[in-house]
Amino acid sequence: MSGITTLLLTRLGLVASLEPLTQHFLFKVRGSQPWNEEIVLIKIDEASIKALGWFPWQRDRYAQLIQQLTAADVETIAFNILFSEATAEDQALAQAMEDHGQVLLASAWYKQQTPLMPHPRLGHQAAAIGHMTQVSNALPATVEPYIDEQPALAIATAQVHQLGQGELKLLAVDRPLLPHWPGPVEELQQYSFIDILEERIPKAALRGKIALIGMTAEGFDPLISPIEPSQPASGIHLHAAVLHSYLQQNFLHRPAGNWGILSFLLWGVVLRYGLSRLAERQQLLTLTIGILVWTIVAIVALRANILLPISIPLLLLISTGFSLLLINNIQLQSANRKLQNKATTDALTGLKNRSFFNDHYAYLWQSCSRKKQSLGLIICDVDHFKQYNDTYGHLMGDKCLHRVAQNLKKSLDRSSDIVARYGGEEFVILLPGVTLDQGCDIIERIQYQLSQQAIAHKNSSNSSYITLSFGMACITPTQNQDSDLLIEQADKALYRAKQQGRNCYRAQQL
Repeated sequence: MSGITTLLLTRLGLVASLEPLTQHFLFKVRGSQPWNEEIVLIKIDEASIKALGWFPWQRDRYAQLIQQLTAADVETIAFNILFSEATAEDQALAQAMEDHGQVLLASAWYKQQTPLMPHPRLGHQAAAIGHMTQVSNALPATVEPYIDEQPALAIATAQVHQLGQGELKLLAVDRPLLPHWPGPVEELQQYSFIDILEERIPKAALRGKIALIGMTAEGFDPLISPIEPSQPASGIHLHAAVLHSYLQQNFLHRPAGNWGILSFLLWGVVLRYGLSRLAERQQLLTLTIGILVWTIVAIVALRANILLPISIPLLLLISTGFSLLLINNIQLQSANRKLQNKATTDALTGLKNRSFFNDHYAYLWQSCSRKKQSLGLIICDVDHFKQYNDTYGHLMGDKCLHRVAQNLKKSLDRSSDIVARYGGEEFVILLPGVTLDQGCDIIERIQYQLSQQAIAHKNSSNSSYITLSFGMACITPTQNQDSDLLIEQADKALYRAKQQGRNCYRAQQL
C-alpha cells in the first residue's frame, strides 16, 4: 500500500516538487563551501543595464570589456551570450578576441531546431565554442556534456584554460552533468560589467582568472539554485557551478531513476512486512529512526559527491507509517465493533439482547418525544414452550427459539425496527413511527410466516405447531411521562392474549 502510494505520488509529480526542498535541506546541512578561486563572474546586472542602456548592447561594449580583461591578464574569457547575427562592430570584437587568444563563445541548441552558432567572423577567432543548453530547470539543473560532439560551455572553458596552463585533465562523462554547487551564488567572486569597463576593479583581482560573462539581471534566464532556492540565480551561475565541479573533479552522481524507484518499492514491501510484526510504539520508533538514518546517509553521501534521493524514501517511510496507523486503527475499530456486537447480541438467537434493548428503548423514547412521533412496542411469547422443551429436549428448544427469532427478524421491513430477545422465550419489537394498525399488520405477518414454517409442537394445547402470543401498545411519548408506561401496557396486552387462549394478539393505543 505504501509503495503504491509512493509510486502514485511520483507519477503525479509530487516527488518532483518536493525534491528541491529536500535537496536544499541537504545542501544547507552540508554547509557552504568556497567557490574555486580561479573563477570570476562578470555580471550583466541591473546597474550595467542602467548605465549602458537596455540589452542587447552594441558589440563594441564587449570588445572594450575584452580589452580591459586582457590588460588585467585574465587567463580565459567565456561569453554565455549568443553572437549569432552579423553587426558593424564585429570587426572590433573579433580583433579584441584575437589579441587575447583565449576567448570562448556560446552556441545554443534547441530540440528539433537548427543550432544557433556564433557568426563565422567571430567564431573563427574563438578559442573554442561551447553550448549553453541546460537539460532542465529542475533542481538541481543539469547540463549535457556534449551535443553533437560540441562540449558544454563550462567544459570547453575548463579545457581551454587547462591547455593554456599545460595541465589538461580530461573528465570522462557519459551522463548529464550534475554540478556540486559549493555555496550561494553571492559568494562567487563577481563584478559588474560596468565596473570592469570603468576600471573600478583592481587588475590584481582579475589576474590569472577565468572570466565568465553572462546575464544576471532579474527576469533574464532565471534559474533555481539548490543552495538558496529563494535567491535569484541565472544560467551563468549554472555554468559557473559546472566549471567549478570540473576544476574540482567533484561532479555529483546519483542512482539511475528506474532502478532506484523499484528498489525503494521493494524495500517498502519488506519494511511493511517487518513493521507489521511490531507493536505500534515500536513501529513509530523504527520509522523515526529510519528517517533519521536515511537523512544522515544522504548527507554523508553528498559529501562523497553522491546525490541520493530524499523525497522517495522519506515519502515511503511516512506513507508506511500512516498506512500502518490506518491499518492498526481499522483493526482496532473492527475489534471494538466485534466486542460491542458481542456485548449487545444474544448468543443463542443472534438477535440484540436485553441490554441493547434497554439502551435503545431509552434512546427512542427521548427521540420520539422530541419529534412528537409515535412509538410502538410488541412483546411476544412462545406458547407452551416449557412443554416443548419437555417433549423435544433443550437442544431442540434452542433450535426452535433460533428459528422463531429469524422469523421475527425477517418480518420487519425497516432498518429502524429492532427485534431483541427479552428473556427466555420472550421477544420484543421496537417500532418507531408506526400506528397501532400498522403494528397489528406486522403481528399478522409474523403469524402467517410462522405458520408457514410449521414447527411441530405435538403437546401444545391450542395447536399442533409452534405459535406466539402478542401484546402491543402504541404511544406518542412526552417528556413528563414515565418511559416504563409503554412496556407495562404492552406486557398487560400480552397477558390478556394469553388469558384469551394464546396464539393471538391484543393491542392498546395509549
